[in-house]
Amino acid sequence: MNKCFIFAHYDSNNLIKPYIIDEINLLNELGDVLFISDCEYIININELPHVKYLQIARHFLYDAHSYMCGFNYLKYAKLLDFYDNITFVNSSILFPICEKDLFIKTINEFDYDSSDVYGMCKSAYMIQSYWITCKKNTYISVNKFFDNYIPATKENVYDWYNTIKDKTLINKYNRWYVSRIKEVGEETALKWIYTVIHFEEGFSRYLYNNKFKLTALDYCCWPKSRFITKYPRESGSNT
Repeated sequence: MNKCFIFAHYDSNNLIKPYIIDEINLLNELGDVLFISDCEYIININELPHVKYLQIARHFLYDAHSYMCGFNYLKYAKLLDFYDNITFVNSSILFPICEKDLFIKTINEFDYDSSDVYGMCKSAYMIQSYWITCKKNTYISVNKFFDNYIPATKENVYDWYNTIKDKTLINKYNRWYVSRIKEVGEETALKWIYTVIHFEEGFSRYLYNNKFKLTALDYCCWPKSRFITKYPRESGSNT
C-alpha cells in the first residue's frame, strides 16, 4: 500500500523539535512525507529527516492551509492516483505513546478496513483534525472541499463574525476563546474559532454528509487516547 503523510508544522521559535524528528522518521517507515511548515524559516532545517516535499512559508492560516498546500502539490504533480491513502497530521501531537509495533499494526488494520476516512480520535461524527486519513475514493470530494474552503484571513474571519446570526457557535467555545484572547489577542483567537468551526468540524461534517464512513482508533478526545497525546501548547502558538 502506498501512503502519503502531509505533515503540518508550526513552531513559534522556528525550530524542528526532537519529537518531530522522531515522528518524521516513523512516518518515513510507513510512506512518503510532505513537510509543510508555517514558519518563515527553520533554524535547524539540516536536522529534518528526508522528506518527499518541503515547503517553508509563513501563511498564518492554520493547519487547514498547510494540509491544502500538500494536497495541491500531489494534485498538480499528478501523484494523487499513486497513493492509496493520504494522511493529514500536525505537529501538535506526540505519537505513539504505545509500543511502536502496536501503533503500526493498528494503523495498517485501519488502512484495510471498511472505513473511507479514519482518525486517531473521534466524537460523534467529528474526527479530530490532528490526524485524518482519507482513502482514495474520497480524493475527489476532498479536492472539492479545499476548492470551496474560505481561508482564515483577517478579512474573511471578521466578515464571517460580523454577519453570523447564530452566535451560539461562538459561545460553544467561549471558555477557550477567552483564554486564547489573553494569550494571543482577539484576532488570532477568533481565527482559531473560525478554523475549528469551518475546518475541524466542517471537514468531518462535509465528509459525513457525503456518505463517507468515518471511524477512529479511539472514540474519545486526545486525553484518553491510547495512541497519541498533545504536545504542550506554547504561548503564541497558532496550533
